[in-house]
Amino acid sequence: MAKMREATQRHLDGHLAILTVSAKLYDEGNPEEAIKMAVSARALLHNSTKADSLVNQLQIKNNIFMLSTTTQYIPGKPGAYYGLLGEITAEGEESKGDLLPMCQVDKEFVNKWHGIDDWWNELTVNDKAFSLSRKDVVLMIANQNEGTHIDGDNDSNYAALERNSSGWLNTGEQESIFSNHDAYATMRQITFELLKSFEYHYKLKSYSRKAETKLNAIYIDDKVYFASYDCEKYPLTAAALVDPRMSRIEKREVFFDSLTNKDGSKNGRIIAI
Repeated sequence: MAKMREATQRHLDGHLAILTVSAKLYDEGNPEEAIKMAVSARALLHNSTKADSLVNQLQIKNNIFMLSTTTQYIPGKPGAYYGLLGEITAEGEESKGDLLPMCQVDKEFVNKWHGIDDWWNELTVNDKAFSLSRKDVVLMIANQNEGTHIDGDNDSNYAALERNSSGWLNTGEQESIFSNHDAYATMRQITFELLKSFEYHYKLKSYSRKAETKLNAIYIDDKVYFASYDCEKYPLTAAALVDPRMSRIEKREVFFDSLTNKDGSKNGRIIAI
């Protein structure tokens, strides 16, 4: 049993090493590295009838929190939402519309964390034609050369999208609605989050936790996004923050963790459970 666990741990560490190398190569101008990142992310986190995720096999799913760097989703705001992407603009200049992973836009990551299920199913892309969670993005990229038969997940939102040379499009649409560039850039940011999450997990020695506030977890079918607590009770915030497609709202408790690391250093994180 111990040998099997050690082999599984080596497998997980191997995928983290792949993610590290592929992220570096992506940043050096090799966008197709996003496919390798997606395959490794799928192995780490995705459960299906044909495969058990590595975090499940190692039984660490309930012991690790995942960094979420999404910007606030505002359903009332027109245009597409790309929660893990941003733009670099010089002061006084107009945006050129080039979307980049947030880690390339702002080196200081947003300090908010979730459990694996909330993080995996969090809304990261929304357009009038489709909505995608991290799970959807990872699977649509990882499966693009191998087919959905690999994990048996044929009912995900991304399955309604078809891919051509420029990106993914809805059946019947003539133009790409989720370009390869934006999909791969989103995958790069997911990789940033994954690596930072496991870095924190491995170096953590102990922590103290203090209750702070509450948060709304708002579901659109199997996808979730987060907004201010009780926002649905007030007309102005409800109009801005509650998606008309909402299926349910759950409460999340928000805590501040004071962390002590194995090397004696200290830092903190804000988590929603």
